[in-house]
Amino acid sequence: MDELNLTGKATILVVDDVPGNLALMSNMLKDYYKVKIANNGEKALKIAASDSPPDLIMLDIVMPGMDGFEVCRHLKLNPRTMHIPVIFLTAKSDAEDEQKGLELGAIDYITKPISPPAVMMRVKNQLALQERSSREEIEARHEWLKKSLKKFITQLERNLPEEQGKATIMVGREKLKAVCDKLAVLLANDDAEAIDVMDTHAELLNEAFPNHCHEIDNYIRSFDFEAALVALKAATGTSA
Repeated sequence: MDELNLTGKATILVVDDVPGNLALMSNMLKDYYKVKIANNGEKALKIAASDSPPDLIMLDIVMPGMDGFEVCRHLKLNPRTMHIPVIFLTAKSDAEDEQKGLELGAIDYITKPISPPAVMMRVKNQLALQERSSREEIEARHEWLKKSLKKFITQLERNLPEEQGKATIMVGREKLKAVCDKLAVLLANDDAEAIDVMDTHAELLNEAFPNHCHEIDNYIRSFDFEAALVALKAATGTSA
């Protein structure tokens, strides 16, 4: 059984309203870092202020609603998030925009189209300069994740029907439960690894939840992880 990787990698939050850009950055970063995503400014602020904040934020500027400049301003005014380094990643190449971004507290400003090797090096350098979280903070984060997982497993064991049709029985209830547990934690934490889990276990989930799997998959691929988690809980019979 695969186990959720909770150790080692720094967490990067990528904020962009374009799914293609989120997919590009996720694919580029995921082999080296834990990647979280947000498709709007409000969601980015929520993730940054959570009990499991990112180590670095890569932030687009032009987004509907709250733009990247406003997101950065809110981040730097909030004591819970002001320490998180921000790199603007944007098509706005004017010197005035770059100056504004840096004045708001960003540590770097990268313009599109990007050079992947250069972006990766700048991310690596910024993370190297950042003071690592204390052991106490890391342990507290891990404990929160373990409690979330334990709670979901308890709900799943209590509410998952004994039979989800013949297909579920054939694939094995224990394997299905393990996949659902892992996917739920990733979705709850806006972790882009959820896409890989969905790809790996698509056949299993489709056999187990034929009325929900397509909906869950669509939400995940459009980076609406909150809606995907609701759909997954509906499929397994756990409370939202």
